[in-house]
Amino acid sequence: MAKPILTVLLKGPFPDVFRFVEALLQPLGFVLANPESGRVTHWSDDGEQIAIPRDRIINEASSATVKNVQFWSTSNEDLFVSWVDASPGWWFSFHLDGVTPELKVALTTALSNSVLIDLKLQYEDECAIRIDFD
Repeated sequence: MAKPILTVLLKGPFPDVFRFVEALLQPLGFVLANPESGRVTHWSDDGEQIAIPRDRIINEASSATVKNVQFWSTSNEDLFVSWVDASPGWWFSFHLDGVTPELKVALTTALSNSVLIDLKLQYEDECAIRIDFD
């Protein structure tokens, strides 16, 4: 079965757009640190889960050393979020496999509202949001 990936273009410096993503996910019940372990984690290119300090995400995003992170709702339920540089912004991808249908709809709604209402002036002739199946 194909895995849905919700992708949105967020313009601005990485620290600002990352904070935007964090603030968007928090009301949906997702936080950066695993609620049980307190660890912030990302996945290496080799498929290894690695704990990292929170500030390293912000500091190393532009060098592409850290390209993803997990947001957690419980110690066993996470949302994988990755990004790529799209100067003057960033493409953020929310990997929706393994999350509930309700969360898929809530996240899509939250991002659509942000793009269509709050962020609409930053977009011109370009794609701002899409859903791909991998």
